[in-house]
Amino acid sequence: MTGKRRVAPGPANVTRMDAPTGAWKKPLSITAVVVAALTAVVLTFVFVVMPHMDDTATRNRTSVSTPGATGDSNGTDGNPDDITGAEVVPTPENLNGTYDGTTVTFTWTNPQPKDGDMYAWSPVQGNSATSGPSTSTNIVADRKVELHDVTDKQTCIEVKIVRSDKQMSQDPAIACAVRQ
Repeated sequence: MTGKRRVAPGPANVTRMDAPTGAWKKPLSITAVVVAALTAVVLTFVFVVMPHMDDTATRNRTSVSTPGATGDSNGTDGNPDDITGAEVVPTPENLNGTYDGTTVTFTWTNPQPKDGDMYAWSPVQGNSATSGPSTSTNIVADRKVELHDVTDKQTCIEVKIVRSDKQMSQDPAIACAVRQ
């Protein structure tokens, strides 16, 4: 042993490890496939699903508008959801109420009467005609409603026209009778 160092063979002396040449390709391929699949799902959602998300909620909706409410001559008010050609049921006119003792009588006119027209009326909340927290709607065939045993100083109702095909005035006529 004259000045030469002797190195024992073994793994401790290996300075470079040779890895198999294709070992990194498999994880990289799996990552690329996963990223591509996620990208496809996201793009499908963004371009196919999102544009139609609220489409099903409004597809079967029927809208009825009052012609001329905003000056539109065809009655659609520029709303694409309005149904073209749908009959617009008018609001009752000349709704008046009068007291006679404890009886209140309301009368009105139908500006466009049709066979089978009925009238839906209900008391307006906050007056003597209201019984309890919920107000019921009443259907009558005549253009007249009488309320009996009314003791308040003011009674109000709202009235809508109901056609035989169940279409109804969009806006009610509202009037109050005031005891003199």
